This record gives sequence, structure tokens and C-alpha cells, in this order.
Amino acid sequence: MDAAWPKLTAKYAWYVPGMSIGTYAVVVDQTWFDKLPADQRKAVSDTIGEMVQRQWKEAIEADKKLIQKMIAQGAVYRTASAAELKRWKDRASVGNKVFTDKHPDAADEITAFEKTCGARK
Repeated sequence: MDAAWPKLTAKYAWYVPGMSIGTYAVVVDQTWFDKLPADQRKAVSDTIGEMVQRQWKEAIEADKKLIQKMIAQGAVYRTASAAELKRWKDRASVGNKVFTDKHPDAADEITAFEKTCGARK
């Protein structure tokens, strides 16, 4: 990584714990995947799952380093207070409910994944 990267692009940052969105995408040709024997499909799926969990943790650590670098360059970084966090979670709960009502299985999988990678305790 270039020592000059990243350059300060915004002076102020506000972190609201639990309200960040991080995503990963893995693209696999569905036709190819479907033709694999069951044990190989499982191996591919398991390997992707293991990679995502490891990389999620690595991304969190990399973010911490980047935040410290930005602060060293003069950025102001603040974490939401308990009252601010409650206000934002209350506001987001409406949209969250729409999603969880429409996709309960996905919501359960997200919650389970968050617990395995340390995003939620």
C-alpha cells in the first residue's frame, strides 16, 4: 500500500456502531456450479464462507488503521453517543422491518453470520 494513500478526502467522520453496511460479492457461474458433484459444490460453498469470515475480520482491522491514518492527517472522527445511536436505530427500524418481513430467511442468515464474524455479540 502506498504510504501516501489514502489522502484526506473529508475532514469529518461520524461512526454509528451497527449502522455500517459492508458487503462482499462472490460471482460463480451458476451453470458450472450446478454441474459440480454435491461434494464439490459443498467444498466451494464452504471455502467461500470461510474466506468471507476471515476477510470480514481483516477488513475491520484495515479500517481501524485507515481511521488512525486519517486522524493523523487532521481528520476529526467521532463515534455516536448512546442517545444518537438509539435515534438512528429507531429511524432505521422501519426499513429493517420491511426487509425482515419480506426476507425472513435472509435476515436470519445475516444475523447468524454477524455472530460468527464478531459484528454482533
